[in-house]
Amino acid sequence: MHAVEIDTAAPTASATVSTAAVTGSNAHALIQSSEMGMAYLVKDGLNPTTVASITSALDARWNAVAITSSGTDTAISTVGLDGGVYHVYSADVSGNLSLASNNEITVDASAPTVSGIAISGHINNGHAGTDLVVGDQILATLTMSEAVTVTGTPYYQILMGSETRDAAYVSGTGTAEDPLVFSYTIVLGDKDILGGITASANALFVDSSHYITDIAGNIMANASSVAIASEANAVRVDTAAPTLSETSISTFTAGVNNLDVTSDIVLKFDSAVTAVTGGHMSLINELNGGAKLGYLGESAQNSINLYFGASNSVGNITTVQAYSSATVQDATTLSGTISINDLTGAVTINPSQDLDLSNNYHIVIDAGAFAKTSSGLLNATMGADSSMHFSTVTAGSATTSGDISGAAGSALWNADGTVLANGGHDWVSIEGIGSPSSLVSIDASTLKIGTLSPNYMFLVQNVSTATNETSFAQLTGISFSNFILGKDALYVDYQNHSLPLPTDTGNALGYVLTSGEGNGATYQVAQSSNLEGILSKLEFLGLSQTQANQAVLFG
Repeated sequence: MHAVEIDTAAPTASATVSTAAVTGSNAHALIQSSEMGMAYLVKDGLNPTTVASITSALDARWNAVAITSSGTDTAISTVGLDGGVYHVYSADVSGNLSLASNNEITVDASAPTVSGIAISGHINNGHAGTDLVVGDQILATLTMSEAVTVTGTPYYQILMGSETRDAAYVSGTGTAEDPLVFSYTIVLGDKDILGGITASANALFVDSSHYITDIAGNIMANASSVAIASEANAVRVDTAAPTLSETSISTFTAGVNNLDVTSDIVLKFDSAVTAVTGGHMSLINELNGGAKLGYLGESAQNSINLYFGASNSVGNITTVQAYSSATVQDATTLSGTISINDLTGAVTINPSQDLDLSNNYHIVIDAGAFAKTSSGLLNATMGADSSMHFSTVTAGSATTSGDISGAAGSALWNADGTVLANGGHDWVSIEGIGSPSSLVSIDASTLKIGTLSPNYMFLVQNVSTATNETSFAQLTGISFSNFILGKDALYVDYQNHSLPLPTDTGNALGYVLTSGEGNGATYQVAQSSNLEGILSKLEFLGLSQTQANQAVLFG
């Protein structure tokens, strides 16, 4: 007779605390049992008391593995399980079921997701402005739902306008606190200055070699992400250097053939610009086919260099002092001013010297003279091929009978960079038409066009300070009447670009006041205190050159 021993003692189950995935290489956990038999990974809440109460539950809430060696780690699969907290139960060969293990296993059934996206710019080379240029970076920062590990180099696709660019993964793996950062380095040709940087939905790209997993090992197979709408960020990209706008290009293409020499010159850039200290531009008086250097026999060619010095801003206008010397900090001779409209990109050039009459000019702007305000990009050389060409007005001539109907209208550069074809003065030379014995009368009342009076500039040509200069004497016997104070004027063109002004006007029957610049002086007819009525004639008879330089008389 044999004794039968009934086993009623349940084994003991244990587990290594861990977090397991439901797919991939980490879809398992390590468990142990004190006896051989079966072990069960059971989701909390099921609370089994028998093996049958486990195996009758939903498949996604438990899994089993055979224990072939007691007290030894055995891997149990977590594939297909629901996410949650699990404990281990073990059953010996007699079916005795243990209590739940003290340690728990967490099954992570969810792959990581993108919970937030921000796009920003990073300036690498310290340039001025806020727009990004070549070499700068666009950063896409992705906040994840949990800590992740990145394998390989996934990328995030951004949009610059309609052009797609791939931002490659650079950092952020391993912790929940650090988001994933993707970077794109800007190259020549990239341009997006409207709406910021955008992105389409699901712009994060992963594959079998470049992927994202959570700590449990769940692979981010579905890399879904929201779209980034226009204006969601202030990132602007601009790799185009500043250049002239169509307004200025069209002005030069159409041709400016009769610019008033007292006019400013206005260039319009395609964007707001700032002048770079030490930058240089020039107004080059061309050789005019060798026929003349300056104006009608003047020996000097009146080219003007403008080197940018100190600036001062009032409202939206920045005024830059310009010098004739390249060493701006040591320069003392101003050659003009540059006024920049900080909003429109209009650059107004006001040289200290008027341009020469009847001459051809072109403008050259050296590379790097102007920087785009928004990005710091510098301009390339402009106008070195003489494409920025214009000509100054050639004055008409008065006749000995006082006919000035042949006066030449001149153009004026507007503040917006356009040119008003007849916006300047009506130029007429009065050189040599009078004499001491025969008065030449010029009466504005007979010259009106309808109700309008032309804006006359009476020209005295080729005046110099040389001894025995005769040009003043040739003006004797000219009478002006019915001209408008503050509008019609006398322009004296000095060959050496000096500015001799009348200084002794106390006893003059009439005199002139200057508002001119440099090589030309614009004199406005004015009455002295001891003369009533209209000024009648211009008289230089009997004056020496020195006297003429001191007191220009009307009587």
